[in-house]
Amino acid sequence: SSGINAEWSLRPGGDDNVKSVSWKHGGVVVNADDDPRISIVTADYNSVSGQKSELSITGVKKDEGGSYTCVYEMKTLTALEGTITVDVFKIIALPTYTYNPSSIVVTFTGTTAATSVAWTFDGATENAAFSNPTPGTFTDNEISYTITVDMSKINDGSAPIKVKAVLSFDGKTTSPETETSVYKRSFTTPLPATDKVTEASKEFSCVASGENNDDFTIIWFVGETEIKDADDSATIAKKKKVPTATLR
Repeated sequence: SSGINAEWSLRPGGDDNVKSVSWKHGGVVVNADDDPRISIVTADYNSVSGQKSELSITGVKKDEGGSYTCVYEMKTLTALEGTITVDVFKIIALPTYTYNPSSIVVTFTGTTAATSVAWTFDGATENAAFSNPTPGTFTDNEISYTITVDMSKINDGSAPIKVKAVLSFDGKTTSPETETSVYKRSFTTPLPATDKVTEASKEFSCVASGENNDDFTIIWFVGETEIKDADDSATIAKKKKVPTATLR
């Protein structure tokens, strides 16, 4: 969670009975004056709703999870307390784009282990290319969930598949979701496996599909040597090998 929002209300029988209101975390008073991320707002007494105090913390840190206690110090009565337990959690966001993955891993950190993860694929709950969702072990406040990807079941040139993961806690509360677009990079017109070059020059061509952005390029090789420009043509002649192409 990126923030904590907690509130507590009571009816003390009139605002004259309340001496002060404070919040504690682990027995230590929460001081909003020392941290701009923390806000404590205590409303005036209302005969219908009583008196409400709200605690808000943004940009929550891992050690800020646990029990928070709202303490009403009374003038004529014993202090009244109310406690709420806050779980601090965070999903490590998936990359915006994923290319030909063999698996997708979503990682969660928090004070409480998520109990399950719900995967969707372009909004659907099932896709033949994605299978075997597997949870890891909750260790050092971290757990990862993995799903296997079979790229052979995704058609060449198909649109990217939006894969989304949402973590669940006892089937009741969910975390912010994280999403990645899975692209299949493939040669729709590949190079021949072998070829004989008998003329002085030979043109090789291939066609690839994937995504339309600056990260998508075709790299040419002869043997283990990358061919970067026309000046490397002598290398091709010297190697006497058919060039290969790879996607990056």
